[in-house]
Amino acid sequence: MREFFKGWRRKFGVVTLVMALGFVAGWMRSQLLIDMIGLPKPNGKVFVCSASERIVWISHDIYSDGRIEWAVLPIQLTNVSSYFDRTRSELHWERWGLFYGRSDGQGSPFSVFAVPYWFFIFPLTLLSSFLLALKPK
Repeated sequence: MREFFKGWRRKFGVVTLVMALGFVAGWMRSQLLIDMIGLPKPNGKVFVCSASERIVWISHDIYSDGRIEWAVLPIQLTNVSSYFDRTRSELHWERWGLFYGRSDGQGSPFSVFAVPYWFFIFPLTLLSSFLLALKPK
């Protein structure tokens, strides 16, 4: 078994496979729960969410008390897609599952950037397969 892990390629292949599996776990979890962390910024707050099979960054220009917030919510209680719907009527960009939108009206301005989990999983899996399949030198 030690011969299998000789060289950097196989070790790096296992690391990328573990990373891909971590993203798969997040993808499955995002179908049931929303994990959200709120980080303060100078003029508002940035929320990083795992929701609706995507990793979502939401930047709000709202009052921030400087605290870091963490929340786990059932998917039924929160409608993350409302952020997408509100920005579709204004500035937005959508391609291959990637999404960017900005809204300046209706209360506080915000911007949304979303990346689907598969955007990370497929390249990591392909890289891992390539590195693990190569014969060691």
